[in-house]
Amino acid sequence: MKAKLSLLRVLPVALTLLFASAPSEGATDAKVFESPLPLQSEIRPATEVVVYAFVSARCPCSQAHEPVLKGLAQEFSGAASRSKVQFIGIHSNANETEAEGVNRWKNPPSALPLGFPVFRDVEMKWADAFGAVKTPHVFVVDVKTKKLLYQGGVDDSSHPENAKRHYLRDLLQELSQGRSPEFRETRVLGCRIDRNLRS
Repeated sequence: MKAKLSLLRVLPVALTLLFASAPSEGATDAKVFESPLPLQSEIRPATEVVVYAFVSARCPCSQAHEPVLKGLAQEFSGAASRSKVQFIGIHSNANETEAEGVNRWKNPPSALPLGFPVFRDVEMKWADAFGAVKTPHVFVVDVKTKKLLYQGGVDDSSHPENAKRHYLRDLLQELSQGRSPEFRETRVLGCRIDRNLRS
């Protein structure tokens, strides 16, 4: 792994990312990646599960969930955690500039405000590949099997303080206990990822 990650780095143009299956809503069959995992070169050798979080520099719902994502990253992938989980942020909105992302997630430069790096998805390649539709939208992938374990919202509310169901936390808790949860998909709340202003 590279010694130092560069935040908001432009993603490679060449991207081939396909799913072996696409179950309908409510299905329990997990999707499986046929190609290397997204941002494979950034995944730590010991990582067993990756949480890909699509975030926005402008969306109120995404901003409101930043403390939640940061807390989960600290709890399940921090130095004190025994879980082998890694969080990776992706910034895909075509109507948001790279500078907006830098100002939000790399200030000060010596710190990671979310507790994990955020990479710029200039042409929305990753958003299209995952099928991400809103922010925040999270995808949890098993590194060894390349199975998609979860896709959906962080929780069931646009305002995390009002959430009654904590989808991402519950899944990570199960994984930390050594359980093998079935694939699940939940409703995504937030702002739609803008794909209309492609350069």
